[in-house]
Amino acid sequence: MTSTTTPTTGFRHLALALAISLFLCVGMALAYLGGFGDPTPHHVKVELASSKTESVQPLATALRTRLGARFDISATTPSRAGSDVAKARAVAAYLPGREPQLLVNSAASPTEAQVAVQLFTTVAATTARAPLAVHDLAALPANDPLGQNAFFLLVALTIGGYTAAIAIGAAGAHLRPLARAGLGVLLAGALAMIAAIITEPLYGSLHGHFLEITAVAWLYLIGVVLIGIGLHSFFGRFTTGILVALFVMLNFTTSAGVSAPTLQAPFFSALSHVWTGNGFVTAVRGMLYGSGAGTTAGIERLGIWAIAGILLIALAAWRESRHLKPIVLPARAPEQDELERIVAA
Repeated sequence: MTSTTTPTTGFRHLALALAISLFLCVGMALAYLGGFGDPTPHHVKVELASSKTESVQPLATALRTRLGARFDISATTPSRAGSDVAKARAVAAYLPGREPQLLVNSAASPTEAQVAVQLFTTVAATTARAPLAVHDLAALPANDPLGQNAFFLLVALTIGGYTAAIAIGAAGAHLRPLARAGLGVLLAGALAMIAAIITEPLYGSLHGHFLEITAVAWLYLIGVVLIGIGLHSFFGRFTTGILVALFVMLNFTTSAGVSAPTLQAPFFSALSHVWTGNGFVTAVRGMLYGSGAGTTAGIERLGIWAIAGILLIALAAWRESRHLKPIVLPARAPEQDELERIVAA
């Protein structure tokens, strides 16, 4: 059998391979270095607590002048401060005096708690000339000392989810959109269950919340998979790059799994308030550690992304009913299939 590959098509395949490599390199560098590099506080909420709030106002004023927008500092009573920190309404609360104390909530946001400890250790040494006693109201468990297990679970679910969407969109192109969506929802449930089984029986990281975390993981994956399947109807093999950008480059950096949004650049900090990965990590941390960090709000965000996936499937069904083809490259070759599999991996 003679090969139909010409110098022109060979060059096109090489250019495509180089373009994919360039996209991944530039995209990952921009996202990860921009999202994780040089963590700097931005409006981290901390409180100064005293039974007479006016007594801490001079310290609050001095800190605001020195720290600027890096910390949002307010004065309150000790009882209110304890409640605010326990429910993650504030990152930390400093109680000045001869024996200065700091209340933190590591389970809600380990990186923010660390920044607060660093700040008030200096404040205690400067103003009280005494060591700082740190009281963690929601300490992290021994098998998750960095508070990143929820993030690692997010990574596993995401990779399984978007590659499943690519497989269903490509291999299931002969199926109706609703059939592809149904298959995607079932597969999302299977992936969520498998990930939860590995996380709990094998590593014991769910701390008795197996069913709840499985349900949250399923809801998260429904959004990822349905959005992927819906996009495939419009963009064909270009969907792989789009999903990598949405659910790897932007999703991981804005999830708060490694760095809190208040320690990131404004672009990533702003995205964290709407992106699905942050909703998952927030919900899971709240369930696992009782951090008070907004489990309900996180689940609601996952629901919104799942609804977006359903709407995208409906739009894809309407589009395919009009017999419109997705965006495709002029020629399809085995090399392109291999490249798509590499990017998905």
